[in-house]
Parts: sequence; C-alpha cells; structure tokens
Amino acid sequence: MADRKYLINTKCRTNEAGEIKSETWITTANLLELEGHNHYIVFYPTEGEDVGKKHYVPLANIHVVREM
Repeated sequence: MADRKYLINTKCRTNEAGEIKSETWITTANLLELEGHNHYIVFYPTEGEDVGKKHYVPLANIHVVREM
C-alpha cells in the first residue's frame, strides 16, 4: 500500500518586499509528526526544492493540512 501524501500550507504573510507569501509542502504520513508539547508540526518534504530538509512549522502558522 502506498504512503498517504499530505499537502501542508502556511498562512499568508507579507515578506520583506511587501509581497503576500504562503508556503506549501508535500510529505507522507511516515515523515509527519506532531510535537504537541512544543506546538510544532515536524516533517520532511518529499517533493519540491526542500526535499529531505527537516521543517518545524508552528501550529499557529498552519493554514491547511490536506490528504491528497
């Protein structure tokens, strides 16, 4: 059975240039973990330019986590 894939999308924010920015990553269920005591989602993207890099995203910054 194939791993379930998840799309993680952060809330929109304004960057240094005044542009509205939102980040999106794709990961699998076995690379996604919730650190509730630290209020973070920890994951390794499986697609895109950040493949294999460990990410810590605060739960407050998460906009969408959707199964693909």
